[in-house]
Amino acid sequence: MIWLDEDVVQLQINASCDGFAGTTLVFVEHDQVRLLADLFYGFPTSTNDPRYVELGTFERAYTGGGARIELSCLDDLGHAQAGVHVQREPDEPDGIAQEATIRLPITASGVDACASSGSRPDEKN
Repeated sequence: MIWLDEDVVQLQINASCDGFAGTTLVFVEHDQVRLLADLFYGFPTSTNDPRYVELGTFERAYTGGGARIELSCLDDLGHAQAGVHVQREPDEPDGIAQEATIRLPITASGVDACASSGSRPDEKN
């Protein structure tokens, strides 16, 4: 969490694997922080349990960047991956919006640890 006011929270989304990386800043409503943690907690419940969320915006007419995150199982053994697509807000009105798409291996315990750390913006950690 980077910043918040009474209406929105600004989150920084980072994704990296080996030599690839991407980051963006997105604006979400306060309740979306907890909903995001709840969505990913307990992944996966079965080998057919994809989870998907889109945060922020990919529209140039609005402030902020966008992020799409998808968790999915690769096989019946529970090997899983995260697909993360981030787009930054252009630095200039006519500038190019930088984008990165990264796929990386994940573990269920790692997802739960990350989801458990998601607190409501009004909570003190």
